[in-house]
Amino acid sequence: MTVTYTYVVANTGNQFVSNISLTDAHTGSGPAPTPANETLTADNGIINDSTDAVVDGSWDRLAPGDEVTFTASYVVTQNDLDTLQ
Repeated sequence: MTVTYTYVVANTGNQFVSNISLTDAHTGSGPAPTPANETLTADNGIINDSTDAVVDGSWDRLAPGDEVTFTASYVVTQNDLDTLQ
């Protein structure tokens, strides 16, 4: 079984935020999910002022009021099931 995680980062402040990347603290026995596949999901205020040069697991510049979404997958292992992780 594969679990897909969605992470939403919202800039609720009044300044740009740069070089956003995420990690996930994970207790499963398999490799931890790595947030990637980032996409701009809310472009509020000035259109196209949030920028990202390449889909690489980080977001370059997030404008105030905007949101970026990352996704990651985790394959549940038999050990996870056995230990109720």
